[in-house]
Amino acid sequence: MYLSDGQDLWDEFVGESLQEYISAKNLDTNCVPLGNIFFASVNSFEELVKVVIANGNIISKVLKKAADENADPMQKKYLLNMHLSAYQQAPIPILEEVFDNVVAELEAKLC
Repeated sequence: MYLSDGQDLWDEFVGESLQEYISAKNLDTNCVPLGNIFFASVNSFEELVKVVIANGNIISKVLKKAADENADPMQKKYLLNMHLSAYQQAPIPILEEVFDNVVAELEAKLC
């Protein structure tokens, strides 16, 4: 199952069943455009942080571009990290340090 954005979730799973409730409560479903809601795995979140480390705080630019691309069926991508691959990424220093420490501990125990 791929949920690229909130529009996918709405169209595939919840829209039809929630529409009656939303109408009865007179709720505004346009307060946050569904195409602006992204589902991000831990891996996608890490990639987004790597993009920010490499390029500065461009989160809004990255997500806006992803939303614009997903609105076009020819450019739509299944996962957020598919959008992120277009950007330069830099390592997350704390994760690298933790990984190095874990590897060192494992190597010490194996020797």
